[in-house]
Amino acid sequence: MAELAETISLKNAKKERDFRELVLSGKGKLIMDKIREKLEEMTQEEDRLLVERQKSAAEAQSLSSNLALGSLVAITGISFLISVTIARTITRSLGIALGVAERVYAGDLTAEIEVTSEDEIGKLMAAIKTMNKSLNSLISQVQQSGIQVTSSSTQIAASGKQLEATVQEQVASTNEVVATAKEIAATSG
Repeated sequence: MAELAETISLKNAKKERDFRELVLSGKGKLIMDKIREKLEEMTQEEDRLLVERQKSAAEAQSLSSNLALGSLVAITGISFLISVTIARTITRSLGIALGVAERVYAGDLTAEIEVTSEDEIGKLMAAIKTMNKSLNSLISQVQQSGIQVTSSSTQIAASGKQLEATVQEQVASTNEVVATAKEIAATSG
């Protein structure tokens, strides 16, 4: 670089002869050739770095694509497992509700019904529990009415027997009165 500065200073100082000798000596060409070599080395290094960066970018893109695909597969798998779990929970709860409803349908009103959730299945179980209690209450009322009817029937039957006994006593008394009247009539006459 010193030679270049010297060449420029000779040109500016208007020392044409010294300037020509320096230029014709080939020193400037040698310097330029060295500069060109350095520029070529720098260009090759830049090209090499560019290839490395492109390779790194391709690897990063491949990695991000693989991560996206892996994430998609993982999310799909997790979603599937969650939906299977939810379906099993609903199916199990509906099975329990169906079992209780079938027992009530069969006439077993002694079933203990547990309401374990507040979702739709829990509301269904609560409704079946309320229905079961209402049916138990209704059957209890019908039984009480039946007992009262039986008791009233028994009382009516007892009153009928008493009435019959009283009528028989009156018939017997009437028969005695008639027999006594016949005897009085037969002896007086």
